[in-house]
Amino acid sequence: MKRGIRNARSVSARPTVLLACAFLAVFSASGAQAGDRLLVFAAASLKDGLDDIATLWREAGRGEAAISYAGTSSLAKQIEAGAPADILFAADDAWMTYLEDRALVRPESRGHVVTNALVAIAGGGAFPGAVPPVAQV
Repeated sequence: MKRGIRNARSVSARPTVLLACAFLAVFSASGAQAGDRLLVFAAASLKDGLDDIATLWREAGRGEAAISYAGTSSLAKQIEAGAPADILFAADDAWMTYLEDRALVRPESRGHVVTNALVAIAGGGAFPGAVPPVAQV
């Protein structure tokens, strides 16, 4: 039984805590019972946090969480081909919309549960205006 697929952008300053909350919320809302095996598809950028959460999940007696990591586009194509994911933590809204347009995700299950920020660090005599805006790159 599909439990629905959720969406996440990437990790934040406190990835493990935020991902743990998201993991628990999504799993609880899915109707799954403790001891069920959960198949999670997740953006590769979430690996560190989700691996820790899967370990805590198992140690708490909640069951196994098998997590498959890849780029969001690859995961979406696998789901489209019939892969039985229970949850998808994606890093790209366009691919979530792609799945939703094909009725492969329940629209009410979509949401942003974590975010991230890109930080650029420049050395030497660089100053804030030294790096062009992303739109110009």
